[in-house]
Amino acid sequence: MHRARVWPVTSKPALLIYGYAERKEATTQGGYQHQFRVTSSLVIRVLTEGPLSGDAEILCEDLCGQVERAILRAPELFSPQDGVLQRCAGVTTQLSAEQKERATEVEATIEFQLVWEEVFTMAEPDTSECATVSVGMTDPTLPSA
Repeated sequence: MHRARVWPVTSKPALLIYGYAERKEATTQGGYQHQFRVTSSLVIRVLTEGPLSGDAEILCEDLCGQVERAILRAPELFSPQDGVLQRCAGVTTQLSAEQKERATEVEATIEFQLVWEEVFTMAEPDTSECATVSVGMTDPTLPSA
């Protein structure tokens, strides 16, 4: 069993995708409803390899561009009618390279900050029994001894 960020890769190029660091900030709160602005990180790792470092880097940068365009243009994510996300608040891309015995491995990490709204509604308590409340008065005097 492997964790998502250390999954073994047997062939390259490869994409590893995972999400983490969800943050909910209250926008309105009260009564029986809580509304939050949710920000979450979607991370895509791009792994490439080539005999020449320049080739592996060009391939990695090309794949990064394809990934960014695919995410940012996805109507399933951002469409006003059907999209589940409100917006992308930012994209951060980092590249690194490592020389192996016979090849250069280039890795890029693309982090998308995705934003949407969530509303949590609690069921209102049943107050129908409150209409039959009766109030009685008692004499507060103490009995004499």
